[in-house]
Amino acid sequence: MIDNKNWLPIPNAGGAYSEAWKIMKANFLELFLIVILLGLFSMPIWYYSRYIDYTGNFDFVSYMFWLAYTSLIYLPLIYGMLFAFLKAVREEKVRATDIFRAYNNFWNAVLGNILVGTIVGLGFS
Repeated sequence: MIDNKNWLPIPNAGGAYSEAWKIMKANFLELFLIVILLGLFSMPIWYYSRYIDYTGNFDFVSYMFWLAYTSLIYLPLIYGMLFAFLKAVREEKVRATDIFRAYNNFWNAVLGNILVGTIVGLGFS
């Protein structure tokens, strides 16, 4: 005889959206603040990319600033945002300051980003 109590439900789109809404409603303010903070920190990246698109000019100093800002500030914040989302899914207490948690393990976040970029670059070559 099969024990049905230990079976997982069959995943479907409606169940996934239902679970996501439940998680979001439980942590709405914190997750909203995290998304707003990340949006604010993405503004310099957006400005530089729009500047290059419209003018076509290449400025080495501006590019190095963009590269340093992206690698050292923005991408660790992305990891912090993903960590906060993971905490929400695990039903742990989420705080808006979780976005800065990647800086506790800063070099692992930066080196992980370099590793991912290298692997993806090699995959395209």
